Amino acid sequence: MQQPLAGLVSLIAVLLVPSVGIAQGHGDMFGICVESHEQGWPQVCYNPLADEYLAVWEDYRGAGSDIYGQFIDGDGSLRGEDIPICASAGHQYWPRLDFDPSTARYLIVFEDWRNAPDGDIRGVFLNADGSFFDTPTSEGDHTFGICTNASAIYTCAVAFNPESHRYLVVWGDFRNDPTGQSFTGADVFGQMVGADGTLMSPADPAVNFPVANHPDILESVADVTFCMGTMEWLVAYGTAAGCVMAQRVSATGALIDRDGAVTTVPAPLVVSAQFQNGPDCFQARVKANCQGLACIPDWHECEVVWKGLAEGFTDNDVWGQRIGFVNEAGAWVAKYVAADGTVTENVSNHAISIQADWVGPADIDFSVQDNEFLVAWGDPRTQGLAGQDLYYQRLWVDVSQGGQMVWLDDDRVNTVEETENIPVFTTPAYEGSLLGIAHSTARNEFLVAFTYVPEGAQTGDIMGVIASGSPPVAADDKPVVAERIWLEPFRPNPFDHTTAVRFAIPREGRVTVTVSDLVGHAVATLSDGVRPAGAHTVSWDGTNGAGVPVGAGVYVCSVRCDDRVETRRVALIR
Repeated sequence: MQQPLAGLVSLIAVLLVPSVGIAQGHGDMFGICVESHEQGWPQVCYNPLADEYLAVWEDYRGAGSDIYGQFIDGDGSLRGEDIPICASAGHQYWPRLDFDPSTARYLIVFEDWRNAPDGDIRGVFLNADGSFFDTPTSEGDHTFGICTNASAIYTCAVAFNPESHRYLVVWGDFRNDPTGQSFTGADVFGQMVGADGTLMSPADPAVNFPVANHPDILESVADVTFCMGTMEWLVAYGTAAGCVMAQRVSATGALIDRDGAVTTVPAPLVVSAQFQNGPDCFQARVKANCQGLACIPDWHECEVVWKGLAEGFTDNDVWGQRIGFVNEAGAWVAKYVAADGTVTENVSNHAISIQADWVGPADIDFSVQDNEFLVAWGDPRTQGLAGQDLYYQRLWVDVSQGGQMVWLDDDRVNTVEETENIPVFTTPAYEGSLLGIAHSTARNEFLVAFTYVPEGAQTGDIMGVIASGSPPVAADDKPVVAERIWLEPFRPNPFDHTTAVRFAIPREGRVTVTVSDLVGHAVATLSDGVRPAGAHTVSWDGTNGAGVPVGAGVYVCSVRCDDRVETRRVALIR
């Protein structure tokens, strides 16, 4: 059985890939951690090398709050028992994580209060086999300090840059709060961490660098994503003034303004200035979609989502804002994008869910196969404030519109309104709190991890549900072919044996597929000849033109058809 990749089908042709068996828990709730104690705030990350997820959460089985984790195979089955990631003295909260495929290693970061009344941000590396990796500054519990400023901190987030092999960790920080943890003057600080745990400049965990610094405005619950197209991080956060902001950070840790220029002081984008309920805007999440088929030359994009009370509304809803980056004179300039694809100079928020009750925090991830985001949140529409259900919404980037238009859809079949959405669970139980989403590139599925509190219970469990990618667009619905080459993101990437180069051309022509190093030296020619219009696949086994294996590193693959060319980077590991 084979199925087409929906994103590419909607452009020009059916690209066949092997289907993957449906998991036993597919579409059904399954237990990740079911214990007789309190768990909450789960987060999840995907490892494409092994087709597995790692879920982490706050866990109260000990004297206080600890961080535990569970490996989950791509089919939803648990791998082994759950493991203590940090069960040391003091409380640990708010775990976040990302994965480095070049080392097959996760970095988990979290709030740590072993030095209370001051809080720290600490991290721990976990190998894909479940063992710990110690850094030069790791302590006996395998954790190391990322922020030890002797001040209060609040929440954290992390995103990995596969080009420079470093992470950016961000958090809310009260070191400049003159009132002392009064939640009126927090900033957002950041720290770059190398793949081996080395702190990049500034290397002192008591120093770090400011990402957002506005006097007397609470800025916390920050989130961060890395955009491969622009080679920068985007940090999103909410403020007590009721707006959502975003700060660009370069791959070297420099702050960037809206026009793409390096700045010595924070220069945030206003993502939304339309919300009235202040702290309820704190829960902002951001995800880049620049690795999807929706990319067009000199254009990349991120989606920011948050819960908030907009002017003229009576309840807290899920909202979004598209941030586009366009190449102007060699600089990536940030623009605002409306849901219909209109590029504007002003914020143009779009509603993802509008309901007559206050929703819980949302999370977001992106499918490169389908060119769509999945946004999930706790939703009380059937229970009122007595409990929350689990809902999600797909945001499909319609590549037939030049990669610009976003539709709310239900599995690509019907366009829906903001009041419809897609119910996952609507039971008398409570399904909500902070939740996490991760996308499986091997299966084109999303794992959503969430807290589940059965009716009448006092404690919660960590549960999961697997949501499939969208079914393909019917052949009769295919739009007119675009006049350009489409080069799909590599899978796997990084790779250690062979990676597939899948591309499509709008008309018959001579096609040359080459690999070069980062300075432009030719490495190998994978294909050179006339090909018909449609989708094609070649492969690269990591050798040069003479068949000799090349060294590990980042390479550039180019697909040229007549006078058009498309390139993507791919990492080879040995």
